[in-house]
Parts: sequence; C-alpha cells; structure tokens
Amino acid sequence: MSAGWVAGAIRARALASRCAGLDGARELARTSGLDEALRLLAGTPYHPRVRAAASLPAAQRAVAATLLWHLRVLAGWLPRGGVTMLRPLAAGFEIANVAARLRPSPAAPSPAPTAPPHAEAPRAGPAPATADGEPAAHRPEAGRPASAEPATGEPAPAEPPCTRPADGAGTAPLEPRTTRSAYTVTPVVPPYDLGALATAWRGLSRAGTPGALRAALTASSWGDPGDETPAAILASMRLTAALRTAAAVPGARRWAAGRAAVLTARERFVHGRTPAAGARRGATAVLGARAVNAASWADFRHALPPAAAWVVAGVGTPEDLWRAELRWWHTLEADGRSMAHTVRHDATAVVGAVAVLSADAWAVRAALALAARGGARPEVLDALV
Repeated sequence: MSAGWVAGAIRARALASRCAGLDGARELARTSGLDEALRLLAGTPYHPRVRAAASLPAAQRAVAATLLWHLRVLAGWLPRGGVTMLRPLAAGFEIANVAARLRPSPAAPSPAPTAPPHAEAPRAGPAPATADGEPAAHRPEAGRPASAEPATGEPAPAEPPCTRPADGAGTAPLEPRTTRSAYTVTPVVPPYDLGALATAWRGLSRAGTPGALRAALTASSWGDPGDETPAAILASMRLTAALRTAAAVPGARRWAAGRAAVLTARERFVHGRTPAAGARRGATAVLGARAVNAASWADFRHALPPAAAWVVAGVGTPEDLWRAELRWWHTLEADGRSMAHTVRHDATAVVGAVAVLSADAWAVRAALALAARGGARPEVLDALV
C-alpha cells in the first residue's frame, strides 16, 4: 500500500471520528428552534460554516458544504487513483449544482405537480452530500422525518437516495412536469465548488439553454439524458452516478444498487413517469431490464437483484418508499463504520469514512429541519435515527 493511501486512510478515519453522530443528531432534533440547534453545533466540524446561517436552507447548505470540504481534503491526501474513486461519491454536489440552475420560465409556468400522499410541495434550496438538488420534507406530524439534503448526490454516499450524499438528506422534492421550453438554465445560488472532484462542471456551468445543457451532458461522461426536461436530466444524472459508483468504488455496489432501486421506484411509481433514455440506461445497467420494465410495484420488487432488493424489503406500497430511504441511510452509516475501522490503510477505510461523513451530514440536516419546526416528537426521532 502506497504512502498516499496510508495517509488518506488515517486522515479519513480522523474526519469520521469528529462526526456529530446519532446522539448528536438526536440532541439537535430535540431542540425547540433553529438558533438553539445551531448553538449545539459549536463543538462540531460544521460550526465554522453554520454559525453565520440565518435560515434553515442556509444552515443545511452549510452542512453540505462542510461535507464537500472534507471530501476535497481527502482528495488532497490520496494518490491520483483515490481522487478518481472519490469523484462518483461527490457527484451529488454536481447534480445539486445543475438542479439549482433549472428553473421554470417566467413566460411559461409549469403546471403544479401532483403530490404523492407522503410528500410536501417542493421547496427552494439544495440538498448531501447529498444534494443532487432534491431535498423535500416529510411531514413530521405524519410520523415521518423531515428531510434535508446535501452530497453525495443523491447516491453516492454523498448523495442520498431520494434526496440529495449532499445537498442534504431526505427525499427528493417533487419535480414539475415541464415541457422542453418551459424552463430556463439560470444560476440562482452560488454553485458548490468541487475542485478536482468535479466530473464535468466546467462545461455544464457554461450551458445557458436547455439544449446546451443536454449537449454538454452528452459530451461528458454523464451521457445523453434523452430529453431536455429537468426531470429527465436529473434522473439521468442520479442513476448514472449510481452506476459509476457501483463500477468504480470498492465496497459500494450494494449501496449503489439500493439507491438505484429507490430512484427508479420514485420515478415509476411515485411520479408516474416513464424514465427517459438516460435514466433507463443507468437503471437497467444496475438493476436489470426486468425491474426497470416492471408493470407494478410488486413486480418491481420481485424483479430486483439481491444487491438492490434489500432496500425495499417489507415496503408494501410506493407511498412507504420513505422507509426504504431511511433504511438506505442507516445501512450506509453502519456499513461505513465497519469499513472505516478495518485494520488496513486502503480504499476500504476511505470509502467507509466517506459513507460515515455523508450519513452524518444527512442526519444533521434532517435534525436541523426538525428543530426549526419546534423539535421532534419521540416517534419521529426514532424513525430518523
């Protein structure tokens, strides 16, 4: 093992050891307001960025930015091959950057989406590491955790499954059924700075029209999304990130397959959309054609390969998909801790630490959302952490 991997593994474990942890997230979620919760973060690595936050979206974004900074620090310690390995795990931030630029055109407002029973209306803001631009909140009063999202995008650990391993954690917001000409590509918030972890952000950031954005994606390793609508573009990017994670990140295939299952289920059975070519390509590569083409929720579950079926086991209806998302995050955290504590100083330890960091950012973002609503009821807190 090279000196770079040894140094990277040691640094990764050190970063993971400073996480707020489940106990810290529970304490945050029990507070009666955002200001109190932010004060509790004073002793954590999130404090330098969250202390100036004046709102929940700003605080959640600061948590996600902290995660991204930790990934960039790790990239600086690792050999070149390690940076290549980390890139899929940071993909959620690039997805969040794209999602933040996709806005309905003032001249052609999109029709309101139909909200599934378990979700609220979309709200502005990014989401992990997970932050592929998809955090939406569950209704705590309905016994479901509030979401908050960041990196690992989706999704990569930095991006949550249905939410975004890195703009936050939770489930992804509802996306309007816009036509090709009903939205614009306009910067709304400063993008996350991925540095060497960017996949193709330089080219994507220059795209000023839907057609140019699709062309930039097609010319990059993201591939052609198959359409120019926000739904097609973001679904394609998220599932491509899952595919790249499965192929390039040691020990992460099960996470990637579980994420792909949740993303595909959301598209098919919650939003009621037939995946465009890009999303179908990624989903089929990870889950197989039988699952992607399944006509019903039951058929979908039965057609999933073992690497993905675990995440929806016991989830009886698409309305309960939030349970699969929570299971995904909890599994990511548990697997990550086991991998991070391996005796070897290698990629396994680094990937495990990234998973722990991503899950921690997700839990903290969700806890902040609960605190901002006056604190979590015990049953909501138990479901979350």
